[in-house]
Amino acid sequence: NRSASALVYFRLTRPFLDNIQLYQVSETVEGVPAIHLLFETGDTFPSSSRALQLPFFAFPLDIPVSQSQDYLLRVAGESSIYFEAELDGHQSFSNFLFFFSLIHMLAYGIALGLIIYHLWLWWATSENAYLVYMLCAGLFTLGFMIADGSAMLLLWPNMPLWQRIAPFIIYPLTLFMVLQYGRMTLNTRAQAPELDLCIRGMMVFLALVALAPFVIDELQILAQLFDVCVVLTVLLVVSSGLYFIYQGFMVARYFLLSWTPLLIILIAAISNLHFGWMNNESLGALMKLCFAFQLVSMSFLVAYRMRELRSQQLLSEVESERARAGEKAKAEFLARMSHEIRTPMNGVIGMASLLADTKLDQLQQRYVNVIQSSGKTLLDVINDILDFSKIEAGKMTIESVPVDVRQLCADINDIFSLRAIDEPFTFNYVVADEVIAVILADPTRLRQVLINFIGNAFKFTQQGEVRLGVQRPVRCSFTL
Repeated sequence: NRSASALVYFRLTRPFLDNIQLYQVSETVEGVPAIHLLFETGDTFPSSSRALQLPFFAFPLDIPVSQSQDYLLRVAGESSIYFEAELDGHQSFSNFLFFFSLIHMLAYGIALGLIIYHLWLWWATSENAYLVYMLCAGLFTLGFMIADGSAMLLLWPNMPLWQRIAPFIIYPLTLFMVLQYGRMTLNTRAQAPELDLCIRGMMVFLALVALAPFVIDELQILAQLFDVCVVLTVLLVVSSGLYFIYQGFMVARYFLLSWTPLLIILIAAISNLHFGWMNNESLGALMKLCFAFQLVSMSFLVAYRMRELRSQQLLSEVESERARAGEKAKAEFLARMSHEIRTPMNGVIGMASLLADTKLDQLQQRYVNVIQSSGKTLLDVINDILDFSKIEAGKMTIESVPVDVRQLCADINDIFSLRAIDEPFTFNYVVADEVIAVILADPTRLRQVLINFIGNAFKFTQQGEVRLGVQRPVRCSFTL
């Protein structure tokens, strides 16, 4: 012990160690070494078994200054055994603990603040984008808490069995939400249905992998499954971003940029595993800082996406308003033109009626009748246009006035009898004796309906007869 204090701290940097036993070796009077168990803890023990209530494993030792003491360390576990061991003096350990706590609080403080902020946005706006971000950030945070040992200490201190399988449940669910976040941001369902189908298939696979710890006990198999999930998810996320960049979507560039911190974490962890270019303390600090920046960049991307959606919604509302204004202007124009055309048309029909009352020969009378019939037909068309404009304007009203049924049928017969002369079929009308003479109806609408029906009958009848029949079996009805 070269420190100024007899109290030193022996710490292990890896939080995933199933069983740790620390023995002190001392010599007896007979000179035979004696081994005494000082501490036994690990992931398979409740957190209360730890010598110090910290996310990592640390053991206080009493070694006199300038003297040495032999210890034996035994570590066992189902997964790979890899860790770094450090022996710190009291001041050195305090400095390390301060730095660790500072990075710890900074990263998780940012995460908690962003989660609460997006929870409030989701509650205020009911936008699912904020809910997806909140779930994604929450699972990211929980995953990092599992990785650095904070979850075992704070969330489930007396559940070592859950600590054993929690990573293989939480990590696939985190990747699941990562893909859902990508689907939402890139709008793959509308922009790339085939790609969206692949992403949804991968999400189903991740959901099944998250259930695997309940049926598979071998941690090595679970670890291999998770490695496959990570590789496939990274390839799918990167390829999706590149595809949308190629398609010219600006949001895809921000999407890939938002995942840069996560890629840095993966590259740093894998390269450090093979080359050991930094110790676990520095790697952990880098990962926490990248984690915080990851959540911040994802939050900016969600905000950018929501702003883009609001702009599109506003543009759609403006276009809809323009379309409604155009339809209104068209309806007003039709109504105005219908009135303008109907006035001289009534004059033409009125003059034709006056002309029909003068002394005319048979040919002239037929010409006048054609003018009257055509004029009335054109007036009916104008009335149809006016009715259409009234319907669009919401001003259509139905009258209920007395209507003479027989006179109505006679007027319709006058309209179509001349047309039927040149047709290969005959036209007539029959009003049964039991039909009452006067009914309550809208004469204009009823006339239009009958004219349209008979006009269609004229159009599609090649031979035989077109008949307008009025009967009253139970109540007044028209048959054609």
